[in-house]
Amino acid sequence: MTRSVLQHGRRVTGTTLVLLLSLLCAACQTPQPAAEPPAAETLSPAPPLAAAGSIHYRIAAQDSKLRILVYRGGPLAQFGHNHVIAAHGLEGDVYLNPQLHASGFRFHIPVAGFEVDPTAAREEEGKDFATRPSPEAVAGTRKNMLGAKVLDAEHYPEITVRSLAVNGPEWAPDITVRITLHGVSRDLVIPVALWREGNRINVTGTTRLKLTDFGMTPFSVMGGGLRVEDGIKVRFHIVAVKD
Repeated sequence: MTRSVLQHGRRVTGTTLVLLLSLLCAACQTPQPAAEPPAAETLSPAPPLAAAGSIHYRIAAQDSKLRILVYRGGPLAQFGHNHVIAAHGLEGDVYLNPQLHASGFRFHIPVAGFEVDPTAAREEEGKDFATRPSPEAVAGTRKNMLGAKVLDAEHYPEITVRSLAVNGPEWAPDITVRITLHGVSRDLVIPVALWREGNRINVTGTTRLKLTDFGMTPFSVMGGGLRVEDGIKVRFHIVAVKD
């Protein structure tokens, strides 16, 4: 580039400016103003899990995968990165009833166990994650993700997910779940695939969430020129093993 700009009394080449923007945006270091608290929803009490007459399974954390896919947006999106957040340390219980609609589960995810941009996960998620953020950008992203404006890990150290209803055929039920994240609970219906392998059950699916629905503020730089999109994708493959 031959074009230049004047910044703080010194001339900076266009190429240098692009590099500076790239470094700044990659770390996602400037938050937007705090999001308005989401409107309170009146949620019905969760029904008790039907443990009686059900087969108890425990979630196998080492065999389960839960990933959060976070996307860049704004007119300067080319200077940022999409991110893959891998969850570790899932714990919980599944109660599989002979009558599938009576089955249920609950599990929690410690946010301190979130890993930002593991290389293998980025490769598996495809071309949207082909670029590789620097270690500094990864560290900055994780710090801000756990900070007060987003997950606020100090006050909300875990995410909980609990089933409310199971409908449809065993191989492809729709599961109504209650997700509690950042101190806010929301109910949604997630279509999943379910299959059994000996003493194991597998559940896989994808859903989308909005950060602002849970009172979190997506990060932004350059006055919103580069931002984290409000909508995130959650992909999961949960494995549970019979006691």
